[in-house]
Amino acid sequence: MTSTFPLSAEQRSMLHMDGLLGPGILHNLVGSVELPPGTTRHAVEQALDRLGERNPALTATLTGDLPGKNQRTGQQAIEVQTATGASPEDAGSLTARLRHLRLDRSTQARAVAELGETGGGGRLVLAVDHLVCDAAARELVVRDLTALLTTGAFAADPRPRPPDYRTYCLEQARALSEERTRLREIERWKRALDGCRPLPRLTTGGPDDGPLAAWCWEITEAGPALHSTIRGLARTTATSPFVVGAALYAVAIWSRTGIRSSALVTPVSTRRAPEHERLISNLVNERLVPYRVVPERDFTALAQSIGTSFLSALRSSSLAIPDLVAAVDGYRELLQTPGCAYVQLQVSASEGTEPVPPAGQRTWPWGVPYAPPTGITCTVFRVNTSPAGARLSAFHGGPAGQGAAVAALMKDVVRLATSVACDPGAPIGRLAAALS
Repeated sequence: MTSTFPLSAEQRSMLHMDGLLGPGILHNLVGSVELPPGTTRHAVEQALDRLGERNPALTATLTGDLPGKNQRTGQQAIEVQTATGASPEDAGSLTARLRHLRLDRSTQARAVAELGETGGGGRLVLAVDHLVCDAAARELVVRDLTALLTTGAFAADPRPRPPDYRTYCLEQARALSEERTRLREIERWKRALDGCRPLPRLTTGGPDDGPLAAWCWEITEAGPALHSTIRGLARTTATSPFVVGAALYAVAIWSRTGIRSSALVTPVSTRRAPEHERLISNLVNERLVPYRVVPERDFTALAQSIGTSFLSALRSSSLAIPDLVAAVDGYRELLQTPGCAYVQLQVSASEGTEPVPPAGQRTWPWGVPYAPPTGITCTVFRVNTSPAGARLSAFHGGPAGQGAAVAALMKDVVRLATSVACDPGAPIGRLAAALS
């Protein structure tokens, strides 16, 4: 039995960014399950069928009448194929290929699986469209799939059962249709973004033409010292590692572009209510984090003002991005000005102890073309603050010649963090001047 209903606000936001930044930005979330000895293909197909029945978001398709507005469940199953193009033992190669496999969302389920033989038995690799899967959902899906293949039953979980996927989307659509709710959020964003300007590309000179490409850059010199520095600054400023990272990047970007008032972008989780913890959908909404760099003020003042902006973003994460773009001038200009830079920040505050990679800088192709329709560059800065492996990395989509500027900006952030830790009361302008 098929059922048609609206996409969630989070999913509409993801589709908007997909159209804004070009194919390949919304990669798939990939998980791998080692198969018990003797597992048959039929058993795998049965497990995937049960997984799809339990989580209809995995088998939904976008409807053809209003793509991006509605979706339909009850038509597709999770397809399983034999792994091709790489040895199943080469998990990295298989994962990378499935990560960037472009799914036809109007005709295909939002999850695909590949089955491969290995020396020890077999491996099932499941790729789920980022439109319905965040990291938390991937862990839930992989855990359930592992349990189904090993015990024949779903993994036990004491948390409340999530609402039906269709019910969640319909209830959210009804709640967000209330005029008072919409106006309150729209007015809050108008105030927060007053005076903010779009960022130019992250380089003020040098090569910025040529074919567009997607690259990853990683700075690995920082090591454990970066962990101590960022955590120390979080205590000094009475904020959080995310806020410290945002303030550091705001100063570094201002020193290179001259733009004092702008905004970073960050993924904000809306997986807050206990009954939503186990819902398979993409419960992450992109949100702007406005900042205003005042050279005469110190780093603590900047961090605390950004912390206020971040809390506003966290609390105001209901409407979809296309709704905000249509209603809030500041939102529209910051995201969609042709040729501007989309700069996202992700901060991982893990307490893990993974080893530091070998010292140095590494670059490698992301493996996908980058062709935004409006010439917007996309840079995603990632700050890892784990005790043993704290480091900075970035995804950059745009002219290849700008990659060096992205790497240089990350080095500025490391130097700036050290300077602020040594003299937290110094004016921002003086700290930034030392970067040049």
